[in-house]
Amino acid sequence: MSPLAQDTVGAFPIYTGAATQRWRAVKNAEGYSLVNGAYPDKVLASSSSAQGATFVLTSPVSGSVLQKFNLINLNHIEPAGQQVVPDGIYQINSTLSGTPRLDVPGAATTAGTQLSIYAANDTLAQKYHLTFKDGYYQLRPLCSDLCLDVSGGARFPATPAVQSAPTGSSSQQWVIRRNDDGSYTFISKYNGLALDVAGASTANGTKVNLYPSHGGANQKWNITPVTKVESDIATITKRGSWVACANTQASGGSYLRSEYPGSEMRFAVTGSKVSFIGIKCAGHGSFEVYVDEAPIP
Repeated sequence: MSPLAQDTVGAFPIYTGAATQRWRAVKNAEGYSLVNGAYPDKVLASSSSAQGATFVLTSPVSGSVLQKFNLINLNHIEPAGQQVVPDGIYQINSTLSGTPRLDVPGAATTAGTQLSIYAANDTLAQKYHLTFKDGYYQLRPLCSDLCLDVSGGARFPATPAVQSAPTGSSSQQWVIRRNDDGSYTFISKYNGLALDVAGASTANGTKVNLYPSHGGANQKWNITPVTKVESDIATITKRGSWVACANTQASGGSYLRSEYPGSEMRFAVTGSKVSFIGIKCAGHGSFEVYVDEAPIP
């Protein structure tokens, strides 16, 4: 007997191979429709858009979003990419109207803070240190020195893009793809999802999530190098002595740090030029002062 126009779908503890337990995925513009193997005229659907809604087997196929699904590969690893921008400090602007910038709300230094977009204000919350290694980039907001990360190690669409303490995990590694129009798309190594401005909104504070790549303007970004970053946190008046320390950055080079009590200054040295300086003061987050061949102070 054929089921009614709408039957509740339940879970069966053992896979038997029966046609009722098999589904054919049909690609559509917004995901997939799942057609039941026993009833090819019926598709899987959610009974409503509310959280906790049940699944039903329904017909006819209407094209409703309740009948569309994203299929998630739990073993996905995004293949390594090419280095499309050099290591350095950058501002990252959305290609949406008004070109709002990728922003850490309130210049927060707290792990777990979700990134958003905001009108350009030239603060450290809108500047990022990009480093490339073995096919992937790491992005570190200068206001916090944390890493752009996938919230909770999730793989589903609309997962928040957050900042977290550096771990070196694949959720903190990104492929940057250059698009034909000169913009860039950021793809998570961990789940293959793209950095996405929620709802393509241009309002200040709109959250940035991860979503399947679709080529829309809300997934395209312009990357602009920063040649000098002014301190907006504290003023250093004493530096103390300079001593060599271990090379801890992928960009290579020699490193020095200040031993002035309560502060730390590190920078990569190539010849007589500085390619990166990081300063951390007691009671303050880390921030950059000079980049890109600034004279050694």
